[in-house]
Amino acid sequence: MKQIAAREAINLLRTMTRVLCVVGVLALVFTTVNVTRFATSRGGVPLPIAVLLDPMIGTALAGVLYVDARLAAWGITPHPPGPPPCAGAQAPPPPS
Repeated sequence: MKQIAAREAINLLRTMTRVLCVVGVLALVFTTVNVTRFATSRGGVPLPIAVLLDPMIGTALAGVLYVDARLAAWGITPHPPGPPPCAGAQAPPPPS
């Protein structure tokens, strides 16, 4: 397989990043419009709140995914191996 020059690889990654950002923005606009229309068509959500529903959830999800990706890149797992910690609760006895 042919090696790609470092400069060409960097340009390719930059182009792919720009394209994916544009796709992400278009997807955000599309879902925001659809969620807003859905929320207002049911009659229970005021328009200013309906407009903010999707961006708030989308931003929170993007933040969680970004942090998870950074932690994975650094080799940090979200939970240590072993049983999950409990707030002082004792394990129930095995059924007899």
